[in-house]
Parts: sequence; C-alpha cells; structure tokens
Amino acid sequence: MGRPKNENSCINYKCKQCGKIFEYWKSHKRVFCSNKCQGEFIIGKRNPAWKNGTYRDKRGYITVYYLNHPFPRKKGDNNIYEHRLVMEQYLRKTQPNHPALIEIDGVKYLRPEWIVHHKGIKYLVGSFENRGDNRIKNLKLFPNESEHHKIHYPKGKKFSK
Repeated sequence: MGRPKNENSCINYKCKQCGKIFEYWKSHKRVFCSNKCQGEFIIGKRNPAWKNGTYRDKRGYITVYYLNHPFPRKKGDNNIYEHRLVMEQYLRKTQPNHPALIEIDGVKYLRPEWIVHHKGIKYLVGSFENRGDNRIKNLKLFPNESEHHKIHYPKGKKFSK
C-alpha cells in the first residue's frame, strides 16, 4: 500500500481544526489531520463560498444559515428558508400569542406544519423572482398544506405536467 514512510520522507504538521500533531509526507502540504476536521473547518463563515449565510436554492427560494434552529430546512441542515424566518420574526413582534408559534426554551418559533406562501406565486410554476421577494407584505400564512393548495388549485383545478 504505497511507499513506506521513513524519517526523511515525513514531517509533523499541526491540524488547523483540532490542533492535533500528525505525521505526513513532506511532499504533501497538509493542514488537516482528517477529512472530518477539514469538513468541520469549512462549515459556515470559514467556507470560501460563504455569502453572508444566504443562497438561492434550485427552486428559487432564499435560504439563510441559522445554527441550531429547531426546524431547519431539512434534517441535519443549518439552513432555514428566509420567508419562514421573516414570518416567524414578524409574528414574534406583532402577535406573540399567534397559534402558528411554538415556544421552545423560551424562544418562539414558527411551527413546521404552518405554510408561508408567496402572494406573487399563483401556481406551482411561479417565477423565481417572486420566490425571493420575502417582504412581509408579499407573504401569507396558512395553517396547513390543504389550505395552501386552495390558492394553487382553485375550484378543484389540478396541476398537469
């Protein structure tokens, strides 16, 4: 398995993430002791692709980096959709007892079953521009998916591919 290590071919490096001293080939400049440390180092602000914690996903929705939010975009993720965050903050400020909010460790969050709709999008094939318009006047709150579908499928109209 590769060439054998000897005292002339290896040197000690210090891991940039955990500080552990490890030995590796002289000819290979290493800054991390493992792939795990490298992955942990480039999460969030240290990532070279960092853009203030926001990006637009492939469907046109803006996501925001939010560490430890109880209802992330998907399990194991540190992102939340910006339109949900805007609605959550608006309700906290204007209607702190709204049924869409749930209190966790003294902080109120928007319940995951509540749907935040962009008013500018009438059907499922809405434009990307409207999905990025997260001003509160362009957002509407629905208690569940079936109520939200009434906007997209008026009078039983079905979406066809």
